[in-house]
Amino acid sequence: MGLNSIADTKFFLKKVLFLQFNTFKVKKGP
Repeated sequence: MGLNSIADTKFFLKKVLFLQFNTFKVKKGP
């Protein structure tokens, strides 16, 4: 498990943060 699990978690967190950032930008609008 170890390193692979950590890498997967980091990737998952990055994806979630990226999606949240995009939705925030969309909500805020131009």
